[in-house]
Order: sequence, then C-alpha cells, then structure tokens
Amino acid sequence: MLHLSDDQVRDLLPDPVRAVELMRETLLALADGAASVTPKSQVVHEEGGFANAMPAAWPERGLLGMKWVTLTPSNRDHGLPMIGGLMVLSGADGTTRATMDAAELTAQRTAAVTGASLALDDRPVTFFGTGVQARSHARVIEALGRAR
Repeated sequence: MLHLSDDQVRDLLPDPVRAVELMRETLLALADGAASVTPKSQVVHEEGGFANAMPAAWPERGLLGMKWVTLTPSNRDHGLPMIGGLMVLSGADGTTRATMDAAELTAQRTAAVTGASLALDDRPVTFFGTGVQARSHARVIEALGRAR
C-alpha cells in the first residue's frame, strides 16, 4: 500500500488558487448532498488529549476517506509532536488504497475553505495567527490577490 509523507503530499497538492476552486466545488457538493461528512467522532485518550475520526465520501467522484487526528499533550514532555494525523484513502469498492500524513493536507484544506469563503465577500481581509495556519492562509490570500 502507498504511504505519502508530508513532503510528498506538499509536492502533489495543487497551487492555492486551484485548491480554492476545488474546495468551492466540495462545499457545493456538501450543500447539495452529492458529498457527505459526519460530525467528528471523538475519544479521550489522556487528560487533555483526544483523537478525532472524520470520514467523508463523494460517490460520484469515487472518493472515500477518513482523517484521524490525535492531540496528545504529554508528547511535549518526550520531544514528540503534540498533534498527529493520518489520512486514509479508500477506493469506491472500500479497499484501502493509500495513507498519507495529514499535516500539510490539513493546512492547505483549512486555508482553501477560507479562500472559498472570501469569494462571497469582497471586503478587505485581516487575519491573526502564527505558525502553519498563518503561513497557509497567507499563501491563499496572496494567491487570490486579496492581500492588503
């Protein structure tokens, strides 16, 4: 089975403008029922720590998958990342086709949702943040020509 690291995922993801277009299509598919997601299913695995399972499907495109995200505060004491994630991709027949690290995918997806939302409102944009999310949002906002 294929596994893609975050570096490989980053190399395969579309440019920010295309990611926003794809996210807009996805949001419309969710709105009209062509695609589906369920609310996050969460379990607690240590004090302050949890794991979320987030399945989604878009049958007409043959897409089926789940993102698994863990937040483990005690990892900081061991020099490990506090947040971890894995994306599992299945074929239309339900067989697992690939797994991939989820950090890069999550950063771009979150920023692409923001970018798709910006198309609904042409007012100036201001955002606050740091780290991965700030960088991914800045790339999308700049690519859309919305930076001020």
